[in-house]
Amino acid sequence: MNRRLLLALGILATVGLSLLPFLWFVLTSFKSQTEIEAIPPTWWPSGNLAFYRNALFEHHLFDYVLNSVVVAGSTTLLALLLAIPAAYALARLTIPGKRGVLAVLLCVSMFPQMAIAGPIWRLLDSL
Repeated sequence: MNRRLLLALGILATVGLSLLPFLWFVLTSFKSQTEIEAIPPTWWPSGNLAFYRNALFEHHLFDYVLNSVVVAGSTTLLALLLAIPAAYALARLTIPGKRGVLAVLLCVSMFPQMAIAGPIWRLLDSL
């Protein structure tokens, strides 16, 4: 066999094995409660949409999705309204201490976001 063919087959096998848990999640979402709890497990669902109907209509999932879209959209818009003029000014204008500001921005952007979640949580909890 060709070396490129073996590489392609290896990549396809790895991707396929990586996607198997997600396929299982999707298939399980279409199962009924008895199919989920069955021993031995059923591999193919009966096509029950009760969980989706329950999430969408009884638990008002669309309200939460709309809330998330409004919050994420307004936060993104506000961030862009502040960041675009600041980035333009830092790129085009001669500002004293510009290299220091850019170095701090670079250091902050390289810091893992989850590493600051704990201290921010403690700060907000103390308010």
